[in-house]
Amino acid sequence: MTITKSRSKNPKATPVAHPAWDNVLFFGSQEQEGACRIKSLCGEFVGTTGFFRYRSFQSALAKHMAESARQGIPQSQLEFPGSIGAGLASTAMFLEHHGAYSESCAPVRLEGIDIHEPFRDIFLANAYPLQMRHILRSGVKHDVFPERSGLSFFDAFMVASDGYMGLRPDIHRRITYHPSQDFRDFKPDTPFDYVTCFNLLRHLDDRQLRDNVLKILSFAHSAAFFNVADKPDQSSVHKAIENMGYISVNTAQMDGSQRDAMAKRLKPLGLDWLLRHSDIHAAVRPF
Repeated sequence: MTITKSRSKNPKATPVAHPAWDNVLFFGSQEQEGACRIKSLCGEFVGTTGFFRYRSFQSALAKHMAESARQGIPQSQLEFPGSIGAGLASTAMFLEHHGAYSESCAPVRLEGIDIHEPFRDIFLANAYPLQMRHILRSGVKHDVFPERSGLSFFDAFMVASDGYMGLRPDIHRRITYHPSQDFRDFKPDTPFDYVTCFNLLRHLDDRQLRDNVLKILSFAHSAAFFNVADKPDQSSVHKAIENMGYISVNTAQMDGSQRDAMAKRLKPLGLDWLLRHSDIHAAVRPF
C-alpha cells in the first residue's frame, strides 16, 4: 500500500457502515481498476489499496507455492505494509484458487504487518466496502474445485451482508496479521520463504536504503519482491540487492540476452517464471 502524509480533506468520502471504519475514510476507486483511496483519522495516513493490484504476479507466486506444498514442502509468505488486508486477502484467495490449502498439501503460512493499527483493525473485522467488489467479479474465474467451477472470486471466496463484504471465514482464519509495528522492529521466529514488500521504499530515507533492504531481505529465505514503480531509481535497489549477495531480477531493465542468461540462473531455483513479470523487482537468494 502507498502511504503518504496529507492534511487535505476529501468531501467525497463514502461512509462504510461498520465500526471498524470509524477511524478510516474510504474514497472509492481512484488510480486503477480495483484500487481505492483510504485516509486514516489517526495520524493522517493516506493510502491506495485494493484487491488484485498485482493480479498476475500474485497468482503466479501462489501457484508456485501451491505446487511446492503439493510436493510436501512447507511454504510461508510475509506481506507488508499490510494496510487494510486487501493484498493479504488477494494472496489467500489465489492460494485457495490454486489448491494450496488442500489436505494433501504441506502447511502454508501467510502473515502480514503494518505500522498503522486502524488499518489492521479493518482486516481483523473482515469488513470491506461493497464498492471494492467489482475487481473480484471480473477477469479470472475459479476453476480448481468442481463445485465452484466458473464462479467469480467474489462468489467463490467472499461473503456479503449489511452493505459490506468479507473473506470466507475459513480463508480469513488462514492469515496471521501481527500487531501494528514498524517493519524494522519485527522479529519473526524464522525467515519466510517469500516476502512481498510493495509501495514502501519510496517513503524511506534514501540514505538508509541499504540498511532497509538488508532488513527486508533478512525476513526472506528464498526471495523478496518489490514493485518497480515503488522506486524511480531502480539502480539503487539493484545495487543494494547485489551487495548482499542476492540475485537482482528486474526484467524491465534487461535485453533479450540478459533475460536468457537470467533464466538459466533462476530455473534451478524454480523461479524462472519471475521473468514474465516486468512490474516486479525481485531479490533472489542464489542457494
